Amino acid sequence: MLRYRIKTMASLLSLSYERLIRYGFCHSVLSACWSVEDGMDEWKTGVSVARLFEELMNELD
Repeated sequence: MLRYRIKTMASLLSLSYERLIRYGFCHSVLSACWSVEDGMDEWKTGVSVARLFEELMNELD
């Protein structure tokens, strides 16, 4: 589902598919860091999403 959404966004917005994946990974990690900093448990979600983006990045190589 994530792959489909990224491809759709890339197409509709004329953006690079690869760049969106890399941005998504970075943003997910940053979100997890902010959650830790705020003492919240939502960091687990950020890490889980980062893992999904990591899988997509590995497909790019």
